[in-house]
Amino acid sequence: MKKVRLILVASLIFMCLGGCANAKASSEEIVTEAKPEATTSTVSAKKYYLSMKFESKAIAQNLVGEKSEKEVYVYLPPSYYDSDKKYPVIYCLHGFGNGPEGFLKSYITELDKMFKAGTKEFILVGVDGTNKAGGSFYANSVVTGNWEDYLVNEVVGLIDLNFRTINSSNSRGISGFSMGGFGAYNLALSHPDVFSSVFMMCPGLIADDELPIALKSWEGDTQFLTAYAQAFSPNVNDTVKFGDVPILSGTDEDNVIVQNWKNGFGNINKKVDTYISLKKPLKGIKIIYGEADSYKWIPSGCKYLAKVLDEKGIKYSMESFTGGHSIPTSVMTKYFIPFFNETLEY
Repeated sequence: MKKVRLILVASLIFMCLGGCANAKASSEEIVTEAKPEATTSTVSAKKYYLSMKFESKAIAQNLVGEKSEKEVYVYLPPSYYDSDKKYPVIYCLHGFGNGPEGFLKSYITELDKMFKAGTKEFILVGVDGTNKAGGSFYANSVVTGNWEDYLVNEVVGLIDLNFRTINSSNSRGISGFSMGGFGAYNLALSHPDVFSSVFMMCPGLIADDELPIALKSWEGDTQFLTAYAQAFSPNVNDTVKFGDVPILSGTDEDNVIVQNWKNGFGNINKKVDTYISLKKPLKGIKIIYGEADSYKWIPSGCKYLAKVLDEKGIKYSMESFTGGHSIPTSVMTKYFIPFFNETLEY
């Protein structure tokens, strides 16, 4: 089997939290067999917060010169090096314009404290979804590359290969905020054979008739519009923008673009039907959103998803919190840990 060369760059969390974000310990080169099902850890240095760089073949298939080297961030629980046990893994997807390490850094101290107090432990992975346009939406695109394949196949395989994970969908969760909330929902519904539980925070979801409202909220945000177009309405003939943005003119040509855009954050009913057809129910679906979200279509989209799930008899839980388009400060203790402790197998 073809060998994959991985560069492991580890940094102590104390250095990261102390403002030395660029400080890195000495690197070590690891050569392993590329077996996604493998669970043998090749990490020798006792680092509890580290990053790994690797070459993504999935992202290399792009038309815009997107760099194929990606970096994932990993948090290991306090007991990792003191036992031989295996751990569940939760993949965290960031929002548009954010980075993959932010969520992990924000909660490591809190996680350490709770795990040492007896909370069931898991591995946390921050996945990079940024690209040249600002955000990939974790979707396959002929223009920007196959970001869905990158996450579902390459990143999951990388983590299972290099750490002591419980290599089973029953012990694998996915979560995300905003663009990442959409990605978590979209990937969980499309790949219940890979992820068994999904936790969405202020997810990018559009009810059937609210695309015009969403477009209005993005008015003037050229970066976001371009990134969304490249992800969901790519145009290989437009060598400047590489994507089409609808103008809601009602023409046949524009209606095709509108449908492409609905296939991104919208078409919720169709996506749920496709998920049902896979005949592998998720063990947990959790949605939270801010009541004062500045993107008015997000609370509406969450409620619409809940309505569709209700109509189709799919179990889920949904809560709102006082606040806007943000992650609530109590997310780890109030929502995240209780949800994944209940739904994942340890």
